[in-house]
Amino acid sequence: MAKVDHLKPADRILPHSLEAEKKVLGAMIRDIDAVYRAQGILQASAFYQPSHQILYEVLVELGNRGSAIDLMILADALERKNLLTEAGGPFYLAELVQSVATSVNVEYHAAIVRDKALRRQLIRQCAEITQEAYESGEDAGEILSNAEAKIFNISQQRRDRSFEPLGKFLEPAIEKVQIAHSRQGALTGLSSGFKDLDAWTAGFQHSDLIILAARPSVGKTSLVLNFAENIALSGTPVGFFSLEMSSEQIAERVLCSQARVNLKHMRSGFFTKKDAALLLQTANRIHDMPLFIDDTPNLTPSEVFSRSRRLKSRYPELGLIILDYLQLMSTGKRTENRQQEVSEISRSLKILARNLHIPIIACSQLSRAVEKRDDHTPRLSDLRESGAIEQDADLVIFLHREVLKGAFEGESEEETEAGKETHYSYKLIIGKHRNGPVGELDIYFAREYTRFFDAAPDLPDEEVPF
Repeated sequence: MAKVDHLKPADRILPHSLEAEKKVLGAMIRDIDAVYRAQGILQASAFYQPSHQILYEVLVELGNRGSAIDLMILADALERKNLLTEAGGPFYLAELVQSVATSVNVEYHAAIVRDKALRRQLIRQCAEITQEAYESGEDAGEILSNAEAKIFNISQQRRDRSFEPLGKFLEPAIEKVQIAHSRQGALTGLSSGFKDLDAWTAGFQHSDLIILAARPSVGKTSLVLNFAENIALSGTPVGFFSLEMSSEQIAERVLCSQARVNLKHMRSGFFTKKDAALLLQTANRIHDMPLFIDDTPNLTPSEVFSRSRRLKSRYPELGLIILDYLQLMSTGKRTENRQQEVSEISRSLKILARNLHIPIIACSQLSRAVEKRDDHTPRLSDLRESGAIEQDADLVIFLHREVLKGAFEGESEEETEAGKETHYSYKLIIGKHRNGPVGELDIYFAREYTRFFDAAPDLPDEEVPF
């Protein structure tokens, strides 16, 4: 069978507009203000002709120094760098100035140059993707993930973001204030399903990176699963990346949490007929709730990016992404140390939250330092492996538990002291809140079916509601 060669970019002339490039450079030579206007749209690499890249870089350098610009000044700057001939010579500089009568349309011509550059970049990246598909030893899923990341990076370059006047944002700000006033304390974000937490945060806010941190086996997974259940049952789709537990284990936890059936009993088979009926009824009730689980281990940020974008494209109303947990991720690249790698992962999650315009919750481990202190209360400095987690997060919530002492219902003092069963009190500590207060609140954990509840309010005897 004959080998089929794939199309290479060199087979055809890549898109470009030398005329638009000349007009941009001519405008920049005529008017220093055009240098700043073009600089907000273009980089030197956007120019197709190498001599134009040289001219652009020198013009930007002169503009950034606050230097006046004309033909003589530009020619002298090029001469001192031994680049005058490479840039086309003095006669070509004069030709550039004559190619445009005014600098008024520099943004228009710069946009053409940028458009052609994006097309060239797209062609090159598609060629690389094609070559990788032919020759790479990686599996198809990894190739697809890399391809999505490359195309997404190009699409991001199309977003022309720069300084905007304050007035442009005042109208939506006033609208937000009016909505908040009309709601009188109602949520502005996504409800967690816990009234006390929502009262502190006003809900999980769009584009926020939220870190839920605790020591191992305290209940991080249970709590974020409760968030996911509450939100998905309200009809809002949730994506859950489980890097530690399988999808089947997650399903078991959700089922027991919703049915209020002891997880240990269910797994061991020692459950009652009533439990079995509850499990079946609950399975039917929650079968179609929009909770989507990805249990792929060792995910990279680019894979989380691509899978989240695909989920968002399938379900535009996607409300939340949860990642359990951050320290199990890897960049897949060589880095100087683990701290630098975790910093890159943290930053990528914040960027993803902004790009998808939804909150992202990432679980994080705490360092052993918290156990060495007398009170064991976690602090921001306890976030494991990177201070960048603290920096990137908009909201940091610590799940903290303390051992309760004394006898409990059904236990004697002797049994408690002998360690028959350890009882804990739980609290959520808001250690960082970029747009709100910090503090702490009590929360109750039913360990037998891995479900958290709002703490019961303290009521005087005369106000007991039965």
